Amino acid sequence: MEFEISSSTYYIYGICIALASFRGAQVVMHAFRSRKSESDKSGWNTKEIKKIHAIPSAPWVPLLGSVPFLGRHPCRTISKWGEEKKLGNIFRVKFGRLDAVILNDFDAIHQCFVRHSHLVAGRQQNPLVVELWKGNGLLFLDYGDKWKSQSVFCHSSFRKVLGNGKIQEIAIAESKVMAKALHMQLSNQFTSESNIYGNHRKTNLNCNQNNCPCVAASYHSRDQLDDEWTCLNPLQILNQALANVVCRVLFGRNFKPDETEYCDVVAETPIQARKSFEAFMAAYLIPVLRRIPPFRGIINEALELRYATFKMIREIVDERADESAHDGGRPEFIDMYLDKITQEQSLHGDSTFTVEQLHATLFDIFTAGSETSSSTLMWALLYLARDDDLHGQIRDEITNALAHTGGEVTEELIPYLNLTRAVLHETVRIRPILALGVPHTVTKDCDIAGYRFSAGTVVMPNVWSVHHNEKQFPEPDVFDPKRHLNENGKFTNSKYVVGFSIGTRKCLGRKVAEVGMLYHLVALVRDFEFRLPRVWSDTKKRYETMKIDLSGIEGQILLPPTYCLEWKVIPPPDQ
Repeated sequence: MEFEISSSTYYIYGICIALASFRGAQVVMHAFRSRKSESDKSGWNTKEIKKIHAIPSAPWVPLLGSVPFLGRHPCRTISKWGEEKKLGNIFRVKFGRLDAVILNDFDAIHQCFVRHSHLVAGRQQNPLVVELWKGNGLLFLDYGDKWKSQSVFCHSSFRKVLGNGKIQEIAIAESKVMAKALHMQLSNQFTSESNIYGNHRKTNLNCNQNNCPCVAASYHSRDQLDDEWTCLNPLQILNQALANVVCRVLFGRNFKPDETEYCDVVAETPIQARKSFEAFMAAYLIPVLRRIPPFRGIINEALELRYATFKMIREIVDERADESAHDGGRPEFIDMYLDKITQEQSLHGDSTFTVEQLHATLFDIFTAGSETSSSTLMWALLYLARDDDLHGQIRDEITNALAHTGGEVTEELIPYLNLTRAVLHETVRIRPILALGVPHTVTKDCDIAGYRFSAGTVVMPNVWSVHHNEKQFPEPDVFDPKRHLNENGKFTNSKYVVGFSIGTRKCLGRKVAEVGMLYHLVALVRDFEFRLPRVWSDTKKRYETMKIDLSGIEGQILLPPTYCLEWKVIPPPDQ
């Protein structure tokens, strides 16, 4: 017997299907609206994303990942992959077993770090970070309530400390100390009283070391040089001078020559940071390297200085905490933080503002600020020494600017130093110290720029690629400060220069670095002549300017090459 379905049954089925379809559509629309609402809060524009794609990957091999293909200049290789391998501006690169996402142009960095900043503001918490920071500090503190409260307080405190010309006052004072120290170094005026920084090591500064490239390139006796010129590598003095600017900002003081232990820490911190950061970042990306030579030895050596730096910081904090009142001046950063600890403990008892957090924060700012500033300024000196015309233009600009201030270096100089500021801006562009930035991590699963990002994914900005984009910077390999001047010759900041990062985790000490480098460069150009070493040519039977390679020493950080410069003191105008 056949089973027959009546017309009324078909009618009922039709109504049920229609209702089910309608209810399904409601569910889908509700989900879409909910997601859109959440996305709008994070800055996600649904019109931009037509289809979600898996992030493409650069070439890699098992165990080693993409490392064998990176070559001597990883950031430059990665920069080319986007176009050459048709990977686009967002793609994956494997560092060993770590799968990192590279942001290869400004738009990609802006999307992730500015428009979706809270989604890509984390820090990887691997064993090395946990071992060294123990959940404190700022640089490697993961995104969350603790980081938010610390970041807000630190940015606010820095604005107060640096306001009303305070940072200019500090930088000018320390630049005078640096100029005096360099003058005495060049004049061989060394006594216990003249040892300004407390730890000059003349043999480490003068160009008489066997490993100095300009000695190896000089086919003549150094005694044949013009007596007015002295060959010297200024990097150690720059390290100490710019570290003292950071110390003044953080601690409200620099260090006297008789405080030899502190002076040694100040001098050695940027040197050790330069030496160990490469190994640290390698172990940060590939944690197993922490236990493998030579990384293990380099990191352990750096840890010894880290302990010495923390010891110095603890003693300074204890000294300030024991004082019943401030010294009558405006409180410095360290004082503001100690007051915040007292306030939070009285109100809440349990707080993220602790002495341990203060120690780690001071360490992060001190080490990062000292190294990047001195290396950038050294890059600027090398580029100026190579270009006599530009060097002369900078000297003329500084001389003319000083005429407006009666010969005194003051805050009023800045509006007249357009080309000088452009030189430093161009230096940050062409040779960014952190060419691959500081790695971020994704805080939760999200879709950005048409790609799916999983929580915990490591994201790295290719700063080199942004700074060498031919669309934004024609002839990007040419050092041309005038690209940062407008039609009226006024200095303009380029938004495409992102050496200090952008977004939520932008550099806290950018103003300290920029002002410190500016006034120290002014002091160097005003008080000294400097040039590339002259070397003897056997074929031409004459002295010639030494050719130097400015490609840099590249790894996770881009360091200036080790070259000495020839220096001569410029007599004061009244002599």
